Amino acid sequence: MSRSVVKGLPIVAMFCVLAAFPLSADFREPPRSFPLPLAEAETVVCRWLTGAGLDVSRTDAGDGKVLFKAGKKGESWEIELAPNSPLAFIMVAGCFRNGEPCPEGTAGLWTYLEGYERGVSVENPGRGQKAPPAVAERDGAVACIRGEGGGGTIQFSGFFVSREGLVLATAHDLDGVPEVTVILRDGEQRAGRIVKLDRARDLSLIDTGSGVDASVSLSSGRGGLREGETVYSIGCPGNRPGTVHMGVVDGPQRLVNKLPLWQVDMETFPGGSGSPVFDRRGNLVGVVKGRYRGTDSRGFLIPVGTVLEFLGEDRRGSP
Repeated sequence: MSRSVVKGLPIVAMFCVLAAFPLSADFREPPRSFPLPLAEAETVVCRWLTGAGLDVSRTDAGDGKVLFKAGKKGESWEIELAPNSPLAFIMVAGCFRNGEPCPEGTAGLWTYLEGYERGVSVENPGRGQKAPPAVAERDGAVACIRGEGGGGTIQFSGFFVSREGLVLATAHDLDGVPEVTVILRDGEQRAGRIVKLDRARDLSLIDTGSGVDASVSLSSGRGGLREGETVYSIGCPGNRPGTVHMGVVDGPQRLVNKLPLWQVDMETFPGGSGSPVFDRRGNLVGVVKGRYRGTDSRGFLIPVGTVLEFLGEDRRGSP
């Protein structure tokens, strides 16, 4: 097996550096196939790994296969790419965090590749975007959520609305999903039980069973936004915790299927639904619902008033 520095790839991929992170194949997930040429796949996978702050090495594994090993403190990856046809490849991936398999990590990579395949610009979401201090302080209350639905693994975002461990999230991915895994900002994982689901408002309430140190205060939520106002979301698009996206309100509140929504010019990627959105002073102004189909820069927010109505019907919440 020969080892070589990454060559012949675009500049972004040349940030890959040689390193060794021995991994057992025992925790690798089943292979996945994608309709991309192997050379392009190498660039995309390396871009995702380096964008996640990992040190990366590349090795020719023979028979046209390529092996990536990557890691940083407490985290190790091994990814093998193999040609399936001139225009498609097969990938096997595995990830360890703190000595334990981390399927949420590989789920983020799958989401990234699926978005790339669809032509959605998911290159390093949130990279270089910083939140004002009052917004950054809310980061500890944000959670990543993972579950198993009829179509496979689902991943979205949410945030704690009470110190008792209640999480607010969207509802549109939760049909037939009674339980989820809630990943806190420090990496702690908890089983989450869905205690309320409102499909009309597209909101859900998830009980994690124990208290937390940080939650988002709803008493200072703002119901009125100005056209042109800057807002900030914090969530887990592509399963990347703490990703910040800055956006601008680009129209008045309007009804969509009888649901009031704000329209924003803001990058909105798969996995970001349920992210809390704040004004520059850290006041909650809404929740990311999703994006306009066919774009990644036009998003829709559920207003804080709808959140308060939803939680007001459940006395365990803390409006």
